[in-house]
Amino acid sequence: MPSGQFAGKKGKRAMRVLIADDDPISRRLLERTLQHWGYEVTAARDGAEAWRFFQERDYPLVISDWVMPGMDGLELVRRIRASSRPGYVYILLLAAASHRREVVEGMNAGADDFVSKPFDRDELRVRLRAGQRVIDLEQKLVEQNRDLRERNADMEADLRMACEVQQALLPQAKPSFPSCVPPERSRLGFAERYLPNGAVGGDFFDVLSLSDTKAGIFICDVMGHGVRAALVTATVRALLETLRVHADEPELLLADMNRDMQAIFGQASVPVFLSAFYATMDTLTGEFRYANAGHPAPRILRRQDSEVLVLPMRAGQPGPPLGVRNQATYSAASFTLYPSDLVVLYTDGVYEQVGPNMEQFGEKRVDEVLSRCLHSCANRIFDELLAEVKRFAQGRSFCDDVCLLGMEVRAIGGNGGPI
Repeated sequence: MPSGQFAGKKGKRAMRVLIADDDPISRRLLERTLQHWGYEVTAARDGAEAWRFFQERDYPLVISDWVMPGMDGLELVRRIRASSRPGYVYILLLAAASHRREVVEGMNAGADDFVSKPFDRDELRVRLRAGQRVIDLEQKLVEQNRDLRERNADMEADLRMACEVQQALLPQAKPSFPSCVPPERSRLGFAERYLPNGAVGGDFFDVLSLSDTKAGIFICDVMGHGVRAALVTATVRALLETLRVHADEPELLLADMNRDMQAIFGQASVPVFLSAFYATMDTLTGEFRYANAGHPAPRILRRQDSEVLVLPMRAGQPGPPLGVRNQATYSAASFTLYPSDLVVLYTDGVYEQVGPNMEQFGEKRVDEVLSRCLHSCANRIFDELLAEVKRFAQGRSFCDDVCLLGMEVRAIGGNGGPI
């Protein structure tokens, strides 16, 4: 029940009112009038007594005479406004005359309205109803804000859980190739950076062990971010597991994933689509076979030649993003990797970050950082790239999710070794 109200006869609510008036006749008349109208009234003989009553109990409505011995009406108003009482207090001042100077002085002190003394019953009733509407509206806002806080707390709890679930969906430990060796002896080494724009994000990556000699690497970027995008990434994670039958054939895996995405989200009120890149790496032959669904082209850091290569697309451009075109097909391409090569996959949140004059960081700057750090380890390269993007943004937070996935080739066939 709202503060300052109580349930009277037949459940009718009555507003609690505090009166302060040193004139016993005026005070008694005012008290009886308000009680007749259904208010619960407490009458004080002066400002000091009214202030004591106010401190002991909540009164959303206060009617005070202006001129009283000791603490006058203005001082009472100032004390009420300076108090820490929760909820708004609507204050009416009783004045013998309504001169402009008095109105201004009373308003500056914190009064809400004035009633001339001796009061007119109809005028007083109208002004009290106006005050009650203000208090009712304020109470409604308080209740709505409380509901919003509770809902926000529930949403924050849900987001925390969603974040924990999403983090659990990301690969916690990368496989070794072959599986019997520790990570530092694996023919392939992996590094990643995952920075969601909010509590949860729409980027996802995974590293699959297809055999002791072959790996699958996947990265995707769902349109948008937040809970909706995170739900799509969870679906992608599940589809990736169910489609492992085509994990050796990147073009078929993306085609099947597109078909299933259409079946799941085709009737959604908001379009759902994502860019994706999937590749297999054969550590015996060095063949890197891949297909691209509207995703940024990966970079190859060819350290033995000190150059950064853009992974070429079949027919010069990637296939359509997943979820856009029904029955879309994708083409696979191959590229030969050598020991010491580093494959860098990333989402567009890396290069679409804006800086001064809303200029984007751009893929050209990405390539410049990769070229400058060419011979560093993947982890150091990623840290330097993200630091450079942050410097460019000059304090602006990332405007999209950011994901980086690196695959270092340590050995091919029987040649080379860990680096």
